[in-house]
Amino acid sequence: MSFKTLLAYQKEFDLAMEIFLITKDFPKSEMFGLTS
Repeated sequence: MSFKTLLAYQKEFDLAMEIFLITKDFPKSEMFGLTS
């Protein structure tokens, strides 16, 4: 069993992808405060 099969990992990955998609269009001056 690998960590990629864990439900918690899958949910965290989905959340991280949603945040990435939302923040990719942020102004450069605001991007690093939230995504770093």
